[in-house]
Amino acid sequence: MAIYEDQAVARRSQRFATGEEIYSLRFDTTGGRVLPDIEFSASKAYQALVIARREGGGRSAELWRGSTKLCTISEVAGSFWVIRPCASGAKTVDERPRSLAS
Repeated sequence: MAIYEDQAVARRSQRFATGEEIYSLRFDTTGGRVLPDIEFSASKAYQALVIARREGGGRSAELWRGSTKLCTISEVAGSFWVIRPCASGAKTVDERPRSLAS
């Protein structure tokens, strides 16, 4: 347990030194197979588009930074994306719906 905690502290320290933050993609769960959430470190949120395209198979996804929902992204017509920002008053993890139909 202590080794894991030391590793987590080291990763956080490195992330702050490089300006990276932890982001999560949470894919739409309606229809088809359930895709696991993806957590990644990045210096900019746009990198989520690359990951969503590669891993999501055309599904919509919520983009989160830590416990704050930033937006919902959907790929349309190849490399074009629809980005719907989170309504004012960003949601926290406990408030997030698993269906992105809304």
